[in-house]
Amino acid sequence: MPLVPVTEPRVRLDGAPLRAAPLRRFLLRREILLVLAMVAVALASGLHESAFLTRSNLSFVAADAAATAVLAVGQTIVLLTRGIDLSVAPILGLSAVVVGFLGQNHDLPLGIGVVVSLAVGLGLGVGNGFLIAVTGLPPIISTLGTLSV
Repeated sequence: MPLVPVTEPRVRLDGAPLRAAPLRRFLLRREILLVLAMVAVALASGLHESAFLTRSNLSFVAADAAATAVLAVGQTIVLLTRGIDLSVAPILGLSAVVVGFLGQNHDLPLGIGVVVSLAVGLGLGVGNGFLIAVTGLPPIISTLGTLSV
């Protein structure tokens, strides 16, 4: 029988277990480390290129990230229900093409194009939901199938 080293739990003098300091536990969380890494990359980019940290560029980056943030919230809900949706980006792309197509080829106002593209995205989402909820297909199979259509 092999010998296994036995380690005793670290305890304080009064016998209570040692715990990491609250700030240390907070800083060692994966999410916090990712945010700190993103800030470090942004600062390094700002030091390398002075135009990176300007107000206009930061507002452009925030506006560009807004659509991704909205999609990420929806995808989070899907992941919390133990599903996976592979059709989010293609449906977003199709919705953008619908807006452009209606504006370019049919001279429709932007508002109508946006409403139609939202209806297209909603219809495809309802179709995916039907395939998953009613037919019992696994979410990854359903969304992979509609991704290729």
